[in-house]
Amino acid sequence: MMRRHAPRKMLFTLALAVACQPGVPMPSALIDASQQVVVVITPTWESTVGTMTRFEPHKHEGDGKAPAGIFPLDTAFGFAPRDSMRNVQLPYVQLLPTTDCVDDTASVHYNTVVDREMVPRVDWNTAEHMREVPQYKIGVIVGYNASPPLKARGSCIFLHIWTGPDSHTAGCTAFDEAKLREVMLWLDPHKRPLLVQLTAAEYGRLRISWRLPPT
Repeated sequence: MMRRHAPRKMLFTLALAVACQPGVPMPSALIDASQQVVVVITPTWESTVGTMTRFEPHKHEGDGKAPAGIFPLDTAFGFAPRDSMRNVQLPYVQLLPTTDCVDDTASVHYNTVVDREMVPRVDWNTAEHMREVPQYKIGVIVGYNASPPLKARGSCIFLHIWTGPDSHTAGCTAFDEAKLREVMLWLDPHKRPLLVQLTAAEYGRLRISWRLPPT
């Protein structure tokens, strides 16, 4: 049985792009292996606002679109040092002035978060300098287009702080800071947390076959 946490309104991006990647397990298998699910549902593919609901078992590149599907949530990040984020259970990366998320498709580090000073060679021309983005004060990396990333399929997808209820993102999912912090503290790597992002119609159509919890 899945226990539902209260739904929360959150900022979504301009539209969703369905993501399929070779080698990724079937959605039903991912759900079966997970004990924490963050569900984001939008009314339509063009909606900019959706609803986020959390569930857990009870007792037992440039298109401006966010990926739709099921993705792991396995790493948190933020400006603060690890020592001050001890309540975050996910592996945590402190963002430094040298931390980049590489969006250059020609780089071997495409769609990864790296420290420029820790790689043998900086082979990218474009990247997000994450420490310079106020909305990345806290966040979670969404495991989209990973292991390995496919060139030009999209990069640097995060859960992060919004700039306000009327703002948009270029592919990420953004929350009020307090709500995002609540989610970050709730996520437990031992429960293999997942992010599910779909429209309401697609969620209803896929819920049984993907073994998703009822919303």
